[in-house]
Amino acid sequence: MGFKEDMERRKQQKEARDYFRQNNDQIANTTDLIKVFVMATLLSTVGGMIIISINMMSYLFYVLLAYGIAYGVAKFVDKSTTTVKVMAIVGYLIGIYLSILFNFTVQMQSIAGVFVIDFGVALVTMLQGNLFSLLSYVIGAACIYFFIQ
Repeated sequence: MGFKEDMERRKQQKEARDYFRQNNDQIANTTDLIKVFVMATLLSTVGGMIIISINMMSYLFYVLLAYGIAYGVAKFVDKSTTTVKVMAIVGYLIGIYLSILFNFTVQMQSIAGVFVIDFGVALVTMLQGNLFSLLSYVIGAACIYFFIQ
């Protein structure tokens, strides 16, 4: 196979791939993934801050929050690829972390120096809270994964 034939074959493959990606509605592009991540993070952060501020420490609310995020993502982006699901789960977990971080920041009325320490405290609290909190986060992530269709 000569050089010209190889270049022609690669050019045809690139054109076919570009045409497929352009006309396939199930492939999520970068803007859709960013929208899903931002939406899941914002919903999870606001919902987590509401749950923490009302002192409803029933972990069922985190699962309901995850179901709400899955419903919102499914209505917002009509694609159900694995990358969309994973971005929604990552946004959900980061949003929970940010809500715990904001809770510590407000409780300590911290300044910029203490805010750096709060990152570690919030992460330890999220991971070592108790078995029910970790279980609710995992069930919430599973709800997001299975309900986005």
